[in-house]
Amino acid sequence: MKLAKTLSLIIITALLFIPQMTFVEAASTPSYVGIEENDVLIYTIIIDKDPYESFLEDDGYSDTTIENITDSMFDGAWDEDVNGWRYVILEIKDEKEYNILGEEYDGVPYIYNWYIRETGGDWEEEEESENGDLLKYDKDYYVYRTSEMMGLYYLIAANNINWRRVVSGLNEEYDDHWDGEDQKAEASVETSLYYFTQRDEGLTVIWNPDENVYEDFKSTSRYNDDGVLMYYEWSYDGRAILNYILQGNVFHYYGWVIILASIAGVVIVALIVTLVVLPGKKKGKKEKIAPTPIEKTPETVAPAAPAAPIGPPQKQFCPNCGNPISPDAAFCPECGSRMED
Repeated sequence: MKLAKTLSLIIITALLFIPQMTFVEAASTPSYVGIEENDVLIYTIIIDKDPYESFLEDDGYSDTTIENITDSMFDGAWDEDVNGWRYVILEIKDEKEYNILGEEYDGVPYIYNWYIRETGGDWEEEEESENGDLLKYDKDYYVYRTSEMMGLYYLIAANNINWRRVVSGLNEEYDDHWDGEDQKAEASVETSLYYFTQRDEGLTVIWNPDENVYEDFKSTSRYNDDGVLMYYEWSYDGRAILNYILQGNVFHYYGWVIILASIAGVVIVALIVTLVVLPGKKKGKKEKIAPTPIEKTPETVAPAAPAAPIGPPQKQFCPNCGNPISPDAAFCPECGSRMED
């Protein structure tokens, strides 16, 4: 059987979140359980089958076979149109003892309803009164769980996991079972600055059965203080196939970024007020007390009309004989010529 068929089987099984188990009665709800009845967990979901198709191409499958495999895998809750998952915790039962592959582990069963939502649609019930199981932290169990699923694909885990011990156990497991030169499997701890305190909150696993044929699979799982899956991403060749983000945990996951951004915003506003706004206001007050004189533009005066001549009336002469005569005379006293008007 080719690697892809094995992977597909693992992934489909992972949807159930837990392997098949048997259990016997034990005690009441212990402290490692962080969830409560009536809790509602809502995830933003991003699903992209293209990177998985690239893996199948690398694995040598034909286009027809690739289409058949991805059509069967990316359906229902993993349909690319799905953009939300919603879980409602209905009941948390008493602690029980589980038998897993011949080993005994303590854990708490719980019952939940599961809803999915497609883009532009409403919530639709996918599973009603479904059984889930929260296993008490045990390094060997969580190492087994993570190595089987290429990362911890677990919706609700114990709230007291020692991630460094799990990662150390995983790397020992990989060293024992991955001896080929072309194989790669390694795990690392995921931490975050949570309220400026370094805090372990999950793990990342890189997995590649043959680096000459395939690109890397990568799985990142991060949990909040209650042991609830806060962020999950499964990718091939650096491109996400599945991505889940728990709503309401933005501050938890990006808390230090938000705090630093808020501080930077306050500093910037303070600088603007100090360097720009206040000096502007002071300058305005000074101008009101002693305003700068404004030079007036001289008005343009229209030139006056020429003044009428002042003095005695001018003399006139007879046009016939040239004798000077009074301006009021009608005839020339010398030659008797009539003066024209």
